Amino acid sequence: MAGLGEACSHIAALLFSIEATVKLRDAKTVTEETSYWRLPNSVKGVTYKQCSEIDFTSAKNSTKKLDTKITACSGHQAEVTPEKNSLKEMDS
Repeated sequence: MAGLGEACSHIAALLFSIEATVKLRDAKTVTEETSYWRLPNSVKGVTYKQCSEIDFTSAKNSTKKLDTKITACSGHQAEVTPEKNSLKEMDS
């Protein structure tokens, strides 16, 4: 069936396929390019660790854990309120 341009739709599909193939062929993947991130000047190198040695805990949970340790070391009883992430001292 001919369209407004008097050409069949299979020709348009073929041209679209050729264009997509050329774009993919000419594109570079991330691993083919030079690294696009640079270390800050103050950092001389990166120390590598095994996955078992890396702490993947979120910042929120790390803060909670640190607050608990600080409270335990200070000798006061405290209650952590999750809404404000703050400590309230309890009367003993």
